[in-house]
Amino acid sequence: MAEHNENFVDRKREILQEVQGLFEAVARKLKHKIQHSQSAFQLAGGQVFVMMMLHRQEICKASDIAAHLGITSGAVTGLTDKMVKMGILNRIRSEEDRRVVQFSLTAKGIEVLEHIRQERLQMLLGTFENLGTEDLEKMLEVFTKLNAVL
Repeated sequence: MAEHNENFVDRKREILQEVQGLFEAVARKLKHKIQHSQSAFQLAGGQVFVMMMLHRQEICKASDIAAHLGITSGAVTGLTDKMVKMGILNRIRSEEDRRVVQFSLTAKGIEVLEHIRQERLQMLLGTFENLGTEDLEKMLEVFTKLNAVL
């Protein structure tokens, strides 16, 4: 019985090593394709992430963005300055505490984000056009479980 468990653990390790390699390769390739979809707006991945976060939460403090991205508040300033100048983000200073800075998407920001999302969807449709519905449903199931575990 112990030998069976060892074989199971060894096989699981082998599979996970293959998954790790494939995941890294797929992530690298998808990242390259995704960067192309936002290049028309000259936005970095972190900036698009901020836009998606603001779309979900409507308004966020700079410190919340920093915590989600794992960067300093100063880095958030650098990341958002260009977006404010482009008219994509609103910068809102708290009336009670001028040190507190909040951000929200402008109408233009929502429009840009929707454009990026549509381009990404088209890229995914092209990328996965050779996969059948059953394969996509399996992929969805696995990613849903993975997301729940993480």
